[in-house]
Amino acid sequence: MRGLEKRLRTLERGLANGKTLTTDEAGNPIYLEGGGLSLAFRLMEIQDEGGEIPDDLRREAGRWSRSFPESPAEREVKSLCEKAIS
Repeated sequence: MRGLEKRLRTLERGLANGKTLTTDEAGNPIYLEGGGLSLAFRLMEIQDEGGEIPDDLRREAGRWSRSFPESPAEREVKSLCEKAIS
């Protein structure tokens, strides 16, 4: 079954033109554009400054935390977002 899920995600990713599959707050499937690196850098800046994450960044981080990343960079962004919103 895992092989089938992986192939399905690969097909979906191809159809999404390089966008990353995730879900919104209601659980509906959506696609994220870009690799999330600008979000990751912004979250790191906020954490270094000891500040609070604004609501819009928290929502975006939440979407990345529920994503199905393909590249190593996207996996790192997901991990950082999971930590930032926990």
